[in-house]
Amino acid sequence: MREWLRTVSVHPTATQIVPSANVVLFNYELESGQTQAAVDTLLGELASGGVIVWGESNRVNETAEGQTGSLWVTGLSDFSIFQSQYAVDSLGLSAAWQHSGGALVSVAIIDSGIDLSHEAVQGPQAAGGWDFIDLDSNPAEAGDGIDNDLDGLIDESVGHGTFVSSIIRLVAPHARQIHIRAMDDEGRATSFRTAAAIHYAVDLGADVINVSLASMDSSDAMADACARAKDTGAIVLGAMGNLGSLGPLHYPASDPNAFGIGASTVLGSRGAFSNYGSHLDLLAPGATLGWPSGTLDSATSVIGAAIGGGYAYWQGTSFATAFASGCAALVRAQYPTWPNVTVPQADVADQVMGILSQTARNIDATEPALAGLLGAGVIDAAAATALGPNAPRLADLNHDGVVNGIDLGEMLVSWGTCNNCLAEINGDGVVNGADLGLMFSDWD
Repeated sequence: MREWLRTVSVHPTATQIVPSANVVLFNYELESGQTQAAVDTLLGELASGGVIVWGESNRVNETAEGQTGSLWVTGLSDFSIFQSQYAVDSLGLSAAWQHSGGALVSVAIIDSGIDLSHEAVQGPQAAGGWDFIDLDSNPAEAGDGIDNDLDGLIDESVGHGTFVSSIIRLVAPHARQIHIRAMDDEGRATSFRTAAAIHYAVDLGADVINVSLASMDSSDAMADACARAKDTGAIVLGAMGNLGSLGPLHYPASDPNAFGIGASTVLGSRGAFSNYGSHLDLLAPGATLGWPSGTLDSATSVIGAAIGGGYAYWQGTSFATAFASGCAALVRAQYPTWPNVTVPQADVADQVMGILSQTARNIDATEPALAGLLGAGVIDAAAATALGPNAPRLADLNHDGVVNGIDLGEMLVSWGTCNNCLAEINGDGVVNGADLGLMFSDWD
């Protein structure tokens, strides 16, 4: 799977391709006197003439927090504070976990990378992590100590991916995470890189795809990737943006085949910075009261893992998207037989997000002037999971509702290399002590 990006066989001047989607990236230097607009016009003519399906310039995207210069604030070291942040109560997670922990669901996290050594991200990991910047299998976060985008902030998004990953792990502790580094240390990615990452997640069989970045330009590459994801049953969630306005639209959040997520506060209202509009589907915790110049209180803050250890305060629709992705994983896990004759593959995403929408807490009354522009409301994971059957437990290998010696026996029989077998709990292709530890953590 990791080799497909290195293939350059479609055209001798192609630099990167996505074979599963037949999308090709070319390098092109403007000729003397040629403008970017002229190139865009030429691409349009080639498409209308049937020479290509579509063509576009490879534009730069950025995390919503990078667009507004929002840096995280460190100073926390207590794991229990992270575990008890207000989002846990706001989403009703304690009750939701009685029905689902997200087992058997894969969540792809397309972001700035991951610090896999951090305690808050420990849990099932799926094989196949990839770095689209360094083109290797180590999607670790990395900074270069340079203000590459000249905004006065150095390596401003190093830690963003780890923060996002920890939130998803908090919400869906048993979901398998797939880490895909597509953003650089400034939180930037190109439309091709983002689209390629989404296609890669689809190729790995991701059920949920978290894209906590935002482009203010629509993109055929991203649109095709989102459409393909939805057709295969994957749920793409994107950040609405942190401009506190109706526009400009942010993608992929505003794509018709993705779901736009805004940020709510501890009070259950919209965060003042969170974008709104007809493309907003749901809100989830993402706002920290007192940010950025007031007194920060862990009881009213969004808290996540800080790269290198410890925890940090932050706020943004990126993190609301992470909370929403975790909730989508909880619900998705309750319906392991989907797709089936009743719920076709292309309808899975709408079915899962429909459950979250119909059980959300409508907040139109909190901002009457924005009624109808605040989506279905704030996610209520307790109510959403209460509608469905209990999801499979992480280590209940024989599906009898308990984790005991029978399951341990089945694990021991499968010990060693065992791709895609139930005993291979953490998704690394091997049944070993790591899986045994996860089993004991789920023991009755």
